[in-house]
Amino acid sequence: MSTQKNSSGNAGWTKRVNRSLLLREIWLDGPISRAELAIRTELSPATVTSLTEQMLRESLIQEVGKGVSRGGRKPILLSVNPGARLAVGMEVTTERVLGSLMNLHCDIVESFEAPVRLESAAAFVESLAAVVAGLLAKDAARAAPVVGIGVACPGLIDVETAELRYSSSLGLERVPVGRELERRFGLPVAMHKGMNMSALAENQLGAGKGEDHLVYVLFDRQIGLGLVMDGRMYMGPQGGAGEIGHMTVEINGPYCRCGNRGCLCVLGSGESMVANAARLVGQGADTILATYCNGDPAQLTIEHVLEGIEAGDRLARTLFNETVEYLAAGIANVVNLLGPRLIAIGGRIVRRHPDLVVQSLYSGICKRALPGYRDEVKVLQAELGSKAAELGAGLMAIRRYLNVEGVALSKRAQVSS
Repeated sequence: MSTQKNSSGNAGWTKRVNRSLLLREIWLDGPISRAELAIRTELSPATVTSLTEQMLRESLIQEVGKGVSRGGRKPILLSVNPGARLAVGMEVTTERVLGSLMNLHCDIVESFEAPVRLESAAAFVESLAAVVAGLLAKDAARAAPVVGIGVACPGLIDVETAELRYSSSLGLERVPVGRELERRFGLPVAMHKGMNMSALAENQLGAGKGEDHLVYVLFDRQIGLGLVMDGRMYMGPQGGAGEIGHMTVEINGPYCRCGNRGCLCVLGSGESMVANAARLVGQGADTILATYCNGDPAQLTIEHVLEGIEAGDRLARTLFNETVEYLAAGIANVVNLLGPRLIAIGGRIVRRHPDLVVQSLYSGICKRALPGYRDEVKVLQAELGSKAAELGAGLMAIRRYLNVEGVALSKRAQVSS
């Protein structure tokens, strides 16, 4: 009797593994025929037919037409039914937790957000849980199973346990996000640095489709970087690779919050641009920026500086040029170090002035990159806008569910942009 149980258990395990293997291939390379699935998975045609029929009955996959005949009847093609499963993707900022519920094609079907609470680790987890609960209460979440939660968060992340180890911008450390969310909702949790999630999304859904190497750079109030190398998201052994903001670009420069001097984030970010504008307005500089803030330099924002550029204000344009020069120098260092062919620029500043930002950065990079690299590199505006990190977080949850985390991102999944 014991042998029969073990045999039955092994058969059930094998069936689940084979089914997962088929679903993964359909998601990665669909529409695809049963015959092609049998070749790629090395499963018997009978097993492929049996398991795909089961998934068809469950509406997990669907028949989407016929392929090209190689002799005989045209094969029926299979693809994933995007609405059959859902995932939660969240982005944590210093002010809000932004959440989306998305289907297997990464189409956003519901959104929900809440203020982020930073007074304690427990309060922080509560703010994330509030967003998950808000999304799960939506009608769409009752129409299809939710398979996982993805979290994009600034800071150093233990990706194995989904623990926030340390975040200077949030003022938190040792927060067991994964453990707490899994306990509350019974769903697996994947958490990565926000820049990694944005790079993942841009590589699979946006500007970097089909590329094996991508550098994603955020140019906003803060700056950040995410890496895709050899078709895989690169995080480094501690999960925090890509801290371009703390690259030293001026050894005797201004002090940074990290304690170092001359970090790129205090010279080449939107925050540094505004800080310099406020200092000069406070000193009585002749600029339209003074009218935008009603004479109070503390009220200046990135939007004010960008409006000044649009109005032809000389000081606003000078500050922009200096900021971009530093950022371009930092990116050029990355180009010389890694030799990427594609750099995608995201953030509010490039969305407001795409041509100006892209052309200015490209020019600055070409001044400092080695000839062999600058001749090959392209600088583009990222395509996914403010939703990049959320989409990447949801996509990571989906990839975990489908067991494709170890598959190169350039192996295309049938996802829509």
